[in-house]
Amino acid sequence: MKTVSWNCRGLGSPRAVRGLARLLKTENPQLVFLMETRLKKDEMTKLKLKFNFSFDLIVDCRGSGRERSGGLCLWWNEGTDISIQSSSPNHIAGFCQQEDDDEPWFFAGVYGYPDEARKKDTWKLIQAINTESGSNIVFFGDLNDILYDSDKMGGNMRSDTQMNWGRSTMSVCDLQKVCFEGYPFTWTNGRVGDQNIQCRLDRSLCSTSFIHNFPLTKVHHLERFGSDHAALRILIQKEADNDRRRYLFRFEEAWSKEKSCGNFVSHLWKRDPGNFQQQLRSI
Repeated sequence: MKTVSWNCRGLGSPRAVRGLARLLKTENPQLVFLMETRLKKDEMTKLKLKFNFSFDLIVDCRGSGRERSGGLCLWWNEGTDISIQSSSPNHIAGFCQQEDDDEPWFFAGVYGYPDEARKKDTWKLIQAINTESGSNIVFFGDLNDILYDSDKMGGNMRSDTQMNWGRSTMSVCDLQKVCFEGYPFTWTNGRVGDQNIQCRLDRSLCSTSFIHNFPLTKVHHLERFGSDHAALRILIQKEADNDRRRYLFRFEEAWSKEKSCGNFVSHLWKRDPGNFQQQLRSI
């Protein structure tokens, strides 16, 4: 299943709508989670129809005119059974089941508190959702916080105490980072030189049980479609026997020149002949 998560930073202009159209055309996702729409329900409903989605859950933005802020939206289509369990100005959560899934799994799109004084509340929210959801859960969204020094380039670094809020939540909730591909930082302040700051604010976390059930799940950091945030593509995939047919294995003659090649290949073959080709691809 392909999910797109994007902090669009407002959809009130034709330019922003064109950026969203380009993103949806490029990715063709089954599930879309949008943050900071800065639109009301009737406005988001019109966009849902424009982009041919059948179902939605909309959290209105706050304020009016130029004072608008926030706003969340979840879109999906036929073939994806979504049961919304809870929502707030900072999250939309529920169960998801597709036609080929053995059992439903829980998801939570999260928009973290942007104010420094409330960043800890983002992690409290994740803990609360995790407690109510069971063990098979995936989180995604703009968490508005970082977990490690490597998640930020430029500006003042966050203290270990601040970053430990998220690390502690991951430990308490048995959550793991989902591997990603693409440019490491998903947000930039748009400035140049020494004033430029970039962070990995958008990410996905999932339970050990979720990774066990969907071991091929991967996150891709996409380009910025008119926002200062990159969109996330979350591919939720389980391993299946016929997955091997999608790959064409080619032997490189140079491998045979390595002294340890024979022993290594023999070891892999004896350990698991049926999965031998997949093991070679992972080297």
